Amino acid sequence: MKVRPIRKVTAILAIYNKGKRRLNRLKDEGVRYDAEIVGFYNGAWYGSYSHGDFASGAKAECAYINQMGERQLVRSRLYVMRMGDGAEGLHAMVYVDRDDPDKYEVEVFRKGVDKA
Repeated sequence: MKVRPIRKVTAILAIYNKGKRRLNRLKDEGVRYDAEIVGFYNGAWYGSYSHGDFASGAKAECAYINQMGERQLVRSRLYVMRMGDGAEGLHAMVYVDRDDPDKYEVEVFRKGVDKA
């Protein structure tokens, strides 16, 4: 059976909304860590696009130090990255479930530009 495009969009939105709900829950109830971005994984096979000055979708691999002093590596969800984006221009926060450290969400931000 062939999947119609509208069903694909609905499935993608459902996955996005589930991740957004979990991120909001972990922001309220979880433990927050500053993270360092150590690399990127191209997500082009996830159906991302290239348009204008945007490159494609990518997942950021981040490292953070947990409460026990151990370095943990995690991957974010898919983000649309610009051509010039690199680890030095981005910052990440990791939100981890207090009861189950395997449940986490990563939020990637662009660092502010100093206009001085």
